[in-house]
Amino acid sequence: MLHRTTWESPYRKYTMINGEERRNPQRNQIDYLMVRKRNMKQVTNCRSYPHNNRLNSDHRPVILDINLKIQIYLSKKPTKIINFEQLREPDTRREYKEEVEKLMFPTASESEHTPQERWDKIKSANHLAAETTLGYKTKINKSGNKEIQKLSEEQKELHNKLNSEKDPQKREVIRKERNTKMNKIHQTLEEIKHKKIVEQIEEIEKTADDSYRMYKAVKTIANNEKRKPLLVEGENGLTSEEQEQTNIIAKYFQEMFSDQTIEEIRDIPPKEIIPPFSTKEVQDAIASLKNNKSPGGDGIRAEQLKYGGDTIASEVAKLLNDISKTGDYPAEIKERILIPLQKPGKKKGPPANLRPIILLSMVRKILAICLIRRIGDKIDGNIPVEQAAYRAGRGTTEHTFAYKILAEKAITSQDYTLYITLMDMSKAFGTVKRNTLIEDLTTILDPEELHLIKILVEDVRLKVRVGKETSDYFTTKMGVPQASNNNYKLEKEKSTAIHQLEQRGLQVNQAKTEEYIITRRGDDKWRKCKVLGSLLDTNEDIKRRKSLTMNAMRKLEHIFTNNRTRKRLKIRIFKACVESIFLYNSELWTVNKTTANKIDSFHRRMLRKAINNKWPRKISNEQLYNKTKHHQQKWSNIIKTRRIRWYGHLQRLPEKNTCQNIPTRGKKNN
Repeated sequence: MLHRTTWESPYRKYTMINGEERRNPQRNQIDYLMVRKRNMKQVTNCRSYPHNNRLNSDHRPVILDINLKIQIYLSKKPTKIINFEQLREPDTRREYKEEVEKLMFPTASESEHTPQERWDKIKSANHLAAETTLGYKTKINKSGNKEIQKLSEEQKELHNKLNSEKDPQKREVIRKERNTKMNKIHQTLEEIKHKKIVEQIEEIEKTADDSYRMYKAVKTIANNEKRKPLLVEGENGLTSEEQEQTNIIAKYFQEMFSDQTIEEIRDIPPKEIIPPFSTKEVQDAIASLKNNKSPGGDGIRAEQLKYGGDTIASEVAKLLNDISKTGDYPAEIKERILIPLQKPGKKKGPPANLRPIILLSMVRKILAICLIRRIGDKIDGNIPVEQAAYRAGRGTTEHTFAYKILAEKAITSQDYTLYITLMDMSKAFGTVKRNTLIEDLTTILDPEELHLIKILVEDVRLKVRVGKETSDYFTTKMGVPQASNNNYKLEKEKSTAIHQLEQRGLQVNQAKTEEYIITRRGDDKWRKCKVLGSLLDTNEDIKRRKSLTMNAMRKLEHIFTNNRTRKRLKIRIFKACVESIFLYNSELWTVNKTTANKIDSFHRRMLRKAINNKWPRKISNEQLYNKTKHHQQKWSNIIKTRRIRWYGHLQRLPEKNTCQNIPTRGKKNN
């Protein structure tokens, strides 16, 4: 008790309430030291000490012993980041192209160039041209805009001048001039921000496919959010230290992708591809690459190759033909960078709850695109007509439609029972057996095409990157580069299907397997069955779409409530990022008059939020439509149009597809 109390009454003797005289002084614990919860384990001792009379205080000193791990950060040179945003300007593109072509010439004879030397030369020319013409981003000018940089320097000079001036009248003049510069900076930054938003919106608007547009909108909204720090389970609990995280994650994925029992891919000798890859093929492949994406191990961005001129495409075509002919290839084709991201809704900590995102080198992307476009028709001819995903002119909406029609038949027929089994592949593309994949393609593709596929998938080297820390490379023996899993519909017995999947390395996630039995007098569990992003029951699906729409509105609230954002731009953002989310697969809804009125009412409520019309300001429905009529129409009318378009798509589908072979009459136990 002596070392716990921190205050002692200055009067040793005083009379208590009952009239008795207290002998011992009154002591209390009223002084504390505060420590962060995360440092509590490092506290070794905390106590009060008797003080001497020289302190002239009735409080005792409190001392705490704590063992802190102090990290000493040495001053590092700031990381130089090339300002690729300058490539948006036409004049800068022209300068960059001229610089690349100048660095690419003169070229040596063909015999003096190996594939690695060719790619090194292309990389060097692009990097040097970027440094020369684009420059680096600065701390003052994060946006990379020269006008902002100039204004920032001018306002800084005025700020220093203001601090040194003593005359009040002159100070007022300088202050007004500086405020004008600051307003101009904020205005320019706002314009840059709007320009970036417009670019994102235009990318969504260019998409003709409604499903792809919806997923593009969700991705755009997610990219605008601040990412939470990654947490990984270490020896002493959750850790946020990047180097420790890198080691833990690298060990986990190395064990996952390095099954030594898997057979090696058989030898496929190199053979010159006929006809050779042309410059036009490479140009089309480069044009299909997306801008503003993180580079792979070679550090080359898509923008650099797009704006580097025809010389780049010509040299890359020669490189790809050399790879096919000789079997020699740049090391970057095999090297990939793994970026771990936390899976939404999963517990933080276990490495198994991380989603691996693979960054590929640019030379690997171009080779893969050119090869896929050549073998696409051969592969497509060997895929069953029932498979609609990842095929030109087809879509997963067809599968959802088949499920919904079958469910409706089951609940309206007397003797019709529908059994649905949805199976999820655990780490589907990460466990594919590469040797089995090559054997499956042997009867479809030519030897030279198989040889290039083997180069792309065999002995791939991965390294994990978390923040600024990276692991060593490790070789993988299984899996192909794909970052998403898919649900599969079983048409055979479950055990047979699982066996066939396991033969190719695909593992069924039993915990996520869903089974439903739909009958007229059965339960309503099937109504919340989610197939490829849609619920089978129309009313339940509309409720879910409303929830997702309001969530999107909340995340974009900073744009809709900003008075500086033009109304026309707000409506474009609403149409691209909000409307596309609500109307996903809406052509499959069974909509009557009551449902249509509810949809339109919800639409108007969201429109009012988009144009920031709040109480007490009131606006009638007619005025609302007049304000947005050039950009918006009723959602119920859009759904009608989509249903007609969907009907036309059904009529054009190939014969024997799933949608056109749904039984017209109920059959017992189908």
